[in-house]
Amino acid sequence: MNDSTVQVQQASQKMTSDSRTIMKEVTSLQDESVSMKKGMDEMGASAEKINTTGSALSKISAIVEQSIAEIGHQIDQFEV
Repeated sequence: MNDSTVQVQQASQKMTSDSRTIMKEVTSLQDESVSMKKGMDEMGASAEKINTTGSALSKISAIVEQSIAEIGHQIDQFEV
């Protein structure tokens, strides 16, 4: 009976140790998940900034193109 009690106690201690290890790993996984989500959020914000900047550059390019065409027409009026 005494041997059985020792075996149960040892098994219980091992289960407790294993449970602590699992809890540490779960906590680590949660931390990494939070970190990954933050990184994804930052990437999304950066992509939005790139998209906004691209749109602004496209508008500026169209304005410059139109201005060059207008200057060309004005120069054509002064040709002799």
